[in-house]
Amino acid sequence: MPRFALVLALLACASARTPAQPASPAPLPLPFAATGNEPGWRLDIADGRITLVADYGSSRLEMRAGEPQPVSGGRRYAGNADGRVLVIAVFDSVCEDDMTGMPRPYTVEMTIDEQQLKGCGGDPASLLQGAEWVAVAIDGRGLVDGSRVTLTFGPDGRVAGIASCNNYTGTYAMTGEGLTIGKVAATRKACAPALMTQEQTALSLLEAVERFEIAEDGALVLHGSGGRTLRARR
Repeated sequence: MPRFALVLALLACASARTPAQPASPAPLPLPFAATGNEPGWRLDIADGRITLVADYGSSRLEMRAGEPQPVSGGRRYAGNADGRVLVIAVFDSVCEDDMTGMPRPYTVEMTIDEQQLKGCGGDPASLLQGAEWVAVAIDGRGLVDGSRVTLTFGPDGRVAGIASCNNYTGTYAMTGEGLTIGKVAATRKACAPALMTQEQTALSLLEAVERFEIAEDGALVLHGSGGRTLRARR
């Protein structure tokens, strides 16, 4: 075997024996909070400290946060918290609260000694904010050909976009269990009847929103009263 080919073979063999290290995850947005149920608990990471209030408030553990270690899909904190071994893994995957149904951007798994806890963390609004959402279905029906219904959620609590014909703006708020959108204001341009009908449907649905979910395919689904839905993608 030529020398160069032999070197390549040895390198490939060494690479196969060395497991790939997880890539360093993006830093958590701090302060970070997570909660879980059955038994109820709350985790806070802030100012270099980790505080866990568990068992419906009957126990409290604290430890230094330190630098998290990368794990597949997230990061891991571990240490001694008031004499108990506390291990916390925070994964970058959408988590739906099993009591309220509220989606959150992080899945949290913890071990206190040998007790295992699971829950969700992060700000739900961060799932909505950022790039524009473009509707693909309203009440289960596709949009008028060539039309656009869009939503952009700002960090200032405002939502804006195109309603089919006119531009609109309004406010949104996270509730304990869902999402509400206040009365929206739209410009008053006239368009084809089909567009105007679709626009009124979209705007009335926005004002009826009660909660949202992030589907497995990444789509945003707004749920309104009476089973109404709006599905959008980025």
